[in-house]
Amino acid sequence: MKSKCLFPAIMAGFLLFLFCEHLVVNAAQNNKEELMEEVLLKHYSTSFTKITEGKAYYCERINHMERLNGDSTIHKVETQLITYEGAHNPPYDLYKIMLKDGPPGQGLEPEITILDVDMEQDISAEQAKGICN
Repeated sequence: MKSKCLFPAIMAGFLLFLFCEHLVVNAAQNNKEELMEEVLLKHYSTSFTKITEGKAYYCERINHMERLNGDSTIHKVETQLITYEGAHNPPYDLYKIMLKDGPPGQGLEPEITILDVDMEQDISAEQAKGICN
């Protein structure tokens, strides 16, 4: 009787081990670029909030980034995000934002300058889904 109860417990433990091992391997596969993009997007969140006038947003990403004038401390960064209302409900607005990210000005915070904002209002749910994937 004990062996009948022991076998399912051992199998469940083994399956749990395999599942956890899979999660650890997937977490380790996050490459350096993805992690750097996450950090930069968090860095720009205050600017995003100003631009969207406090609207909730998702699907933020960096489309392009380049050094300005060969200076390794100043970059032009093209980002995009989608705003929504309620529980990820329409209307969805697509923002394409051009930023200049440079060394700290007067304070300790890096100087972020908004260069350009292009907004496409009321994109469809299908368009939003396509952009996010």
